[in-house]
Amino acid sequence: MRRGLISWSKDELPEAVLDRRVDSLRAAMAEAGLDAVLAYTTPARAAAVAWLAGFVPYWNQGLLVVPREGRPVLVSALSNRVNGWMRRNAHVADVLNAPRIGSEAGRAIAAAVGKGNVGVVDFPHLPAAVIEDVAAEGHQVSDATALFRAVRAFADAADIALHDKAAQIAAGALAAVDDNVRDAARLVATIDGEARRQGAEEVYPAVATGLASSQHLVRLEGSRALEDLWAVRVSVSYKGAWVRITRTRSRDAALRTRIAEAERALAAMIVQLPRTEPLAPCVSWLVEATRSSLPLEPIAGSMIAEPEAMPAGGIVSVLARLDVEGTPVLLGAPMLLTDPPRMLG
Repeated sequence: MRRGLISWSKDELPEAVLDRRVDSLRAAMAEAGLDAVLAYTTPARAAAVAWLAGFVPYWNQGLLVVPREGRPVLVSALSNRVNGWMRRNAHVADVLNAPRIGSEAGRAIAAAVGKGNVGVVDFPHLPAAVIEDVAAEGHQVSDATALFRAVRAFADAADIALHDKAAQIAAGALAAVDDNVRDAARLVATIDGEARRQGAEEVYPAVATGLASSQHLVRLEGSRALEDLWAVRVSVSYKGAWVRITRTRSRDAALRTRIAEAERALAAMIVQLPRTEPLAPCVSWLVEATRSSLPLEPIAGSMIAEPEAMPAGGIVSVLARLDVEGTPVLLGAPMLLTDPPRMLG
């Protein structure tokens, strides 16, 4: 759940940065022969629009219209009552409020470029009615997901700083947890409260309450006892930047020694990214990144047959399971793929 004031910080995400991101998208649009690109936004799929315009919604749906010239336009199904808030928190030429966002976006495109070729980010995941309404305004609509993902794969300085801040928040929330905690509800409450106190707009703790019996990280409802060996994964969003950190904890000193051994082993592996061969000793592993409208999605892993490229300059979050003397350990961290890669936070 999003709580508190969500606002665009021009100090952390300057207008010039957003302009450069839109320009990089426009260069790709020109090569692809597109007159406009649409990016969809909801509370669950806000990442693309947040990256292009700095806007993160509380609720409902919207479309960002990026024409081949001129500043983008935000079309939202939110009422006019919050139009002023959206204008203050989105780097756009205009904010249009309409219940049928596809029709309104189609008209905005027609006003800018006439009947055009329109690319849609995450085309397969948009409601069919939205796509149909855009097309009904006379446009040819196609999938621009791959085009956007290629542009989004590289992090600029502002992107790195926001992810660094998100990682610091997540690490600080985990540091507030006592290893001797016995109740999962108290664990989750501590993490959530500390992360939000530090400015997180969203916090999602997932817990494996007893690694000896199950390594599945799940969002808990209600109270549940933590066994001697447990793990928690914290997903945090700060100003639209998402990271995940996973830690295993124990009240047993011998198990803590094995956890520390696993932490050292994984650190030695992930500093070799984007090479994934060093992760082979892991029982399983997963690399996630923000590439489109979803906050984090899998791009490579031990169970992914066709991994995506991890170019230098990108940001990823890694999750792995290692076994140390028969003890399962779940660990993960966000990484900046510099040379050599470094952990964020």
